[in-house]
Amino acid sequence: MGSSSQREFQRYDVSHCFVLGGEISEYPQQLRMTTLGQGGCGFFSTEALPEIAPPREVACSIFSVNSEGYEESHILMGNVLYITPSNSTAGVSFYYGVKFFEEDRRKLKRLISKLERLAQKGELQRV
Repeated sequence: MGSSSQREFQRYDVSHCFVLGGEISEYPQQLRMTTLGQGGCGFFSTEALPEIAPPREVACSIFSVNSEGYEESHILMGNVLYITPSNSTAGVSFYYGVKFFEEDRRKLKRLISKLERLAQKGELQRV
């Protein structure tokens, strides 16, 4: 994963966020969104998925929920820029870094504002 000081946009750790989620549309069951920012997002998988190796173009479905169900949902196009293997006590996993296309970034403005408010309250971490 790239360092936050190298990023153009702030990213947030959404791996345990109960109000937001996302997936790469072609692989909804195999990837779990862990980070999100205005410029891109990141997903973890327990297996390598060579069919989405960089510089693969992908469609990311990002959604937020409230007590009544889905609040908003967006499809953002982007490119998988890198895959980073990661070893942990749970085994090997793979982190997929996605950079959104510039024309799709504006779709997330309201969601990013919500994440920033959660971060300011200490309910979400910036990464």
